[in-house]
Amino acid sequence: VVVDSSGQPVDGARVVIEMAGGTGRKFETKTNKKGEYIQIGLPTGSYAVMAEKDKSGSAPTTVGVRANTTQTANLALAGASASAVKEAQAKNAAISKVFDEAVQL
Repeated sequence: VVVDSSGQPVDGARVVIEMAGGTGRKFETKTNKKGEYIQIGLPTGSYAVMAEKDKSGSAPTTVGVRANTTQTANLALAGASASAVKEAQAKNAAISKVFDEAVQL
């Protein structure tokens, strides 16, 4: 679910799901009137999930996807600063690296 800063669902927000590890695989979907979104058929791996609408965006959230399971990533839109977004991306990259190493083990 994608919500705004007041906790209300966001209709028509663009949700970007990008596979970690520099593969360049990216998936996009949009939210419905309830702020809900879904993306099926993702290959196993770690993904950064972000949402945006108008000039507001969410901080990226890292989600680990495995076959035949459902994962949830709730996102909140806010006018995030560029430095805050870069910091969140760096943290998510570190988390993704650890996740990928764990999957390989």
